[in-house]
Amino acid sequence: MVPVQSVPRTVNEVVRRSWFTHISDAEGDDEAHGGSMDVARQITPSAAADRYDVDDSFRNSVSLKLRGRTNDDPLPSTNYLNLSVQIYFAKFNAIFPVIHSQTFRPTPKNSLLLLSICSMGSLLIGSQGAAAQGSKIFERLNKAILASWESSVLKDPAEAVSTIQAALIGQTFGLLSGEPKHLAIVEAFHGTVIAWARRCNMFTRTNSCPDLSGLSGTELNSLWKTWARSEEIIRTVLGLYVHDAELASMLHHEPLLRHDSIALSVAADDSVFNAPTAAAWKEQMLLRQDSKLPIRNCLHVNMEFHHYSQPLPSELVCTPSSFTAYVILHGISAGVCEQQQSGRLDLSSTNFSKHYDTLMCWYFTFQAGKNTWSKDDVVPGDPFYLMILWHTVFMNLLADFNILERAIGRDGLRVDSSEQDHVYAVHIEDSFREPALEFPEFSIRGAPIPKHLFGAASGQSSDRVGHDGEPTRSRQQRSGPVVPLGAGMLCTLTDMLHRIGHWAIARKFAAILEMLVRADTDEDWMLT
Repeated sequence: MVPVQSVPRTVNEVVRRSWFTHISDAEGDDEAHGGSMDVARQITPSAAADRYDVDDSFRNSVSLKLRGRTNDDPLPSTNYLNLSVQIYFAKFNAIFPVIHSQTFRPTPKNSLLLLSICSMGSLLIGSQGAAAQGSKIFERLNKAILASWESSVLKDPAEAVSTIQAALIGQTFGLLSGEPKHLAIVEAFHGTVIAWARRCNMFTRTNSCPDLSGLSGTELNSLWKTWARSEEIIRTVLGLYVHDAELASMLHHEPLLRHDSIALSVAADDSVFNAPTAAAWKEQMLLRQDSKLPIRNCLHVNMEFHHYSQPLPSELVCTPSSFTAYVILHGISAGVCEQQQSGRLDLSSTNFSKHYDTLMCWYFTFQAGKNTWSKDDVVPGDPFYLMILWHTVFMNLLADFNILERAIGRDGLRVDSSEQDHVYAVHIEDSFREPALEFPEFSIRGAPIPKHLFGAASGQSSDRVGHDGEPTRSRQQRSGPVVPLGAGMLCTLTDMLHRIGHWAIARKFAAILEMLVRADTDEDWMLT
């Protein structure tokens, strides 16, 4: 007979091994040691006097390690590279618009950027072989950028910007590829890219409004390209802010950047950035002059007190720029993560009220006139799915996802924290029974959470005692009539994650949900 406690222990362990950040021990050992154990055996001294001696065998082994691993495989064919670039600009650039597609042309100075674009485009082709090819390009490119940054970032300003853009798009690939190793690379490399951008003075970049009167032909086209390169720099750094917030939220740590102090100009209006020709760009620029205000001067958190339903004119300046709205919303998320990590986000705290007001003001600034509450919470033609992200940030504000992820088995069975996690989850379940706020949309990061909220796979026995000294309710008592709703919702979420597209990270989340759905009713399936 199987002991009662062995089942939840096994489920937790399966969830831990399947988590999107988990790197298997075997893979980690191969990467980390790289034959270091053999080297250690070779230099083990036979006598105390020799303990610091270095022999020729050790010297040769170290020389081999310093050379690093090389990959001389040829790049994909030119047809494949061209296809990947075309797919990137057709499908991805709209949802992460940091490259000005209308004026981008391959040059020797932006060759690494072109390869990074190819790696991301490979994810969108729709085949496993193409995704594998994208992974190879990403891994080789990451090493190449690290090996060549001294000659690019430190010496040539134009090549420096291109290298940082290549790194940014590569980081995006790592976030979406679904490979835990890639995510670890992204987390480790993130601070390095920020340091490079700071060294190139990209964090204080502003984009001035040029005088377009009387310009046409070659002069206008040249000015358009110059403006586009400057706008790309602003958007590249804003992309770093987005990554910073995503990593903080996904991995539950403080952000590296100060999101309430962004000195960059507001990103250009959508119609200006997407203008197909120099003449169309001029027309849009004359219709609506781009704001020169730094983003920090447009943030609700930095304004004098006012009700969130009445945004100030300086806040409304950002309204025509969807990418700025996207960045500001990620900045609010980063602030929530920072306060959560420091334990200063109680429901009754000033910090909670501040972030609540900021989120509501963001809505009244960017979404109030778009009637998104009437049917869907997605604006037609909105590539950023801003309202889904808005709901996600609200969920982060109201619940500690780190504790909830631990409760469903992210770290396996941890006796020291399982009781606290269980009590917190029961408290959150009670709050979800109350009709205070509704979340009609889902988010990828929030998808693995609700199963535990509805008590379907907690694996806790009914005789546990909470921190307040009162017995916690049994699983049957807690589940009640909401279990079918919870399971049905998770099945719907799983299906939606599978249908999101080509992002392997979404399929990783779907796999976690599938395990949790099956955990209660078919435990043998979990063990096979």
